[in-house]
This record gives sequence, C-alpha cells and structure tokens, in this order.
Amino acid sequence: MVFAGVAPLTPELINGFVKSTIPAWVANFFWLCFTYGLLSDNRFAIPIQPISCSGPECRSFFLPGGAAYVRDRHADQRLIGDTKLPWDSETAIRVRSAPGYHLEFHAPPSGWTFNRESDCVAVGQTEDEGLYICLANHGTDLIAGWSVCPFEIWGLKSCFVNTTWQDEMDQITAVTMQNRFATTAYSGANFSILSVDDLSSPKLTEITAKDVMPIITKILAPIDRSINPSHPDWINNASTYAIHYALGSGLRYYKSYFPELDILPLDILRNFISVFLQFSTGAIYAGIGAPLPPELNTNATVVSVHYRAMADPWVLGVYGIVSLFLSLWAMGVLALACILGSGTPVASKFPEIDLISRYPGYPGYPGGKGEESPEKGADKSVDEHDLGVLPVSKVEQRPGLLTKIRALAAGSEGVLELISARRIRFGLPDSDESATRAFITGDSSAEGKRLQDSEAENDEE
Repeated sequence: MVFAGVAPLTPELINGFVKSTIPAWVANFFWLCFTYGLLSDNRFAIPIQPISCSGPECRSFFLPGGAAYVRDRHADQRLIGDTKLPWDSETAIRVRSAPGYHLEFHAPPSGWTFNRESDCVAVGQTEDEGLYICLANHGTDLIAGWSVCPFEIWGLKSCFVNTTWQDEMDQITAVTMQNRFATTAYSGANFSILSVDDLSSPKLTEITAKDVMPIITKILAPIDRSINPSHPDWINNASTYAIHYALGSGLRYYKSYFPELDILPLDILRNFISVFLQFSTGAIYAGIGAPLPPELNTNATVVSVHYRAMADPWVLGVYGIVSLFLSLWAMGVLALACILGSGTPVASKFPEIDLISRYPGYPGYPGGKGEESPEKGADKSVDEHDLGVLPVSKVEQRPGLLTKIRALAAGSEGVLELISARRIRFGLPDSDESATRAFITGDSSAEGKRLQDSEAENDEE
C-alpha cells in the first residue's frame, strides 16, 4: 500500500501556506523549478486527448503527481530513492487508480476583460521588476493573464511611475480543471511517465481566483532589504528575489526582443498557474501538518518493462498486405530475370584478361573467321598505322609480358593499350577507337558489328 497522486487543493492547504505553515523558501523552490517547464516535463505531466476544448490554443495535460510522491504507507519513505530496489531502465513502478488533474488550456471568451480593481495585482515594486498579474473566474474556468514592464521603462527605473504597460495583457489563457483517477507507470531509470491508463470520467473542479491569488502574492511578496544573510528569513528573501528576477527578465526579453514568439511566454503562464496543483501534495509533505487525503491511498507494484509496437488493427492489416505484395513482386522479378535473362559470360578474377579472351578476331588472321590464316612464318608487307610504320614478321606474336602487366596496373586505359598492342602485333589498324570500345563493352548491336565488318573489309584490301 502506498500514498500516490495529487492531493486536492483544499482551503486548509491554502490557509496553511498563506499563514506560513509551509516555509516560503520551500514554495519558492517549486515555482523556480517548474515555472519554465512543468507541463513539458514528462516526469510530472503528459499530453492527453482534450475533452471540452479545440482549436489552435487548446492544450490538454494530465498531472498524475510524479514518482517522487509515491510513498510507502507503512515505512513512510519514498518508494523510489529511499529503498534499495534495483531501479533501472528495465524496471518500472505501476500505481493503480491514483488521483490527478486533467488541465485543458484554451482561449478566454471573446472580448474578455479583467476587473482591474478586484482581479489584478502589481508585484515587484521593491526590485522594480514590474509584473502585473490578473486572475478571474468564468463559470468553472480560471482565467489568468499578465504583462511585464518593458526594457525601455524598466531601464529608467520607472515601472511603477509610467504604468502604461499595465493597460493590456501580454498573454492571457483560460484553464478548465478536472479531477480524474488513472493508473500510471513510471520508469525506474529517470522517473518519466511511461503510460497513463484506465482514466476515470472527469469531474469538474472549481478553483476560484480568490483561492489562488493569495498564493501568488505570497511567493511574489515584497523583499525586505533590511534582512542580512545572517537572518533566519534570508533564505526566504533570496528565493523570492530569484522568482522576481526569473519571471521579470525572461518575460521582458520575450516582449522587447522576440515579440513574434508569443507562444513561449504563454507556455510560461500556463506552467505558472499549474504549479500550485502540482505543489499540493508536496506542501503536505513539507510541513503543513495535515494528514494525507484518503484518496491518495492506493496500490503500487514494481514491474518489468517490455517495449512493443502499438497500432490499430487496420494499420497492422494494411502493413501485412503491402509487405506480402512487395515480397511476391520482388521474387517474381527475380524469377523472370533468371528465366529470360542472357547466359552468364565466362568470367575470371581478372576482368581485363576476360575482355581480351572475348576478342572475336578478324578474318584472315589467327583466331579470326573467314579465310584461312597465312602460313606460319610467312612474311607480311609493311602496313602503315596511326602510330607509325611498324613491320610485322610473325602473325602469331602476342603482346609482351611487360605490356600485360602495365594493362593490369592501369585499369581501363591499360586494357585499351593491351588491345591496341595486340592489334598492332597482328598488323591491324588501330585508328578506329569506336571499334575497340565496341569490343570492350561487348557491343553486339548493329553499329558495333558494322564497325567490325568495316575494319575487316579494310584489312582484306
């Protein structure tokens, strides 16, 4: 049995915080850690399908509490971190039916305006940071907005003299809060949320602006400059200043230098008004003194993690049919290539020599077709070639060993040289490079045969 999930934000919890039952620095720590990334941190929040909102500004998240809040009911210790269980990437903790918050952020009603007298408050006067925050309710929705003092006014230390920056909200959003129970699995390696299953039906939760505003004014309270580092409240002052500076400087940079990135400060606003929900269970642990709500009593098991593909049945069916079709098509193409393809040529490990062995020869010469070869040892008349006048006395003479070695070492150019040498040795003209290349590429086309026949006729003449 364990305690797990997010505790409801009760009036007792709010009063305990406002009356300093919970140390200010503890609350400040939560806002410092989570304001810039709570909803994008998969250890504490996970996107889910929205129920009541739609459109480009609709964002839906579920906050199950986090693995850090899972505690053994009997030993009063955290299940992850305080025990000696073998936590790793193959281990997970599965918490059954624990309470959490389903948050849906959307645009406020068209033409919405705040009541500046009752809904808004300016904070940061002591540090001249200048932050103007407004909270109000519209039905069960909580609507929040803020604006920050821009650099041109902040640089003059006039944020609370020239207050024109408070006339319009820089960012504004509405949130629908719903309480839901879910079974959540957390990774033993990094505490991230692996899955959220068995979500219960949503139950609307109305949290009023009057409940939330005291918390915000508490964490953004004025800083007492008379307190020095030796004072017990120094840590509260320092952490409060850190929040002032982190919010003021970040929003100011976005407003003055990156106005086109309005979605980023809007995400910061969404995080800011979600922290108090995530903080509720931590506030009880931190010293409010109240017992944990009975809703947090549940069961948890340590399980092994096995990853598998998740898809709809129709996706698997289409994938199987397409895969089978492509496999059969590929096998059919290979079979046709084997049946209808040309014969395999005689080949060896030396492609250059293979080319020479495929040389068809010429009529009237050794290895050629047609007339018989001249008698062995007979003399031939001297033929003229493009490379000069070379006498050929023995028709059976072959290219020398040095020529063959050079051909093998020089690649394709060497093959041409080797073929040229052989043709010259036989007393054949080597001026027609096209015929030589036709022979090398095995050109059996009409053009290739025409070139070879043309050379043969020239030789006979």
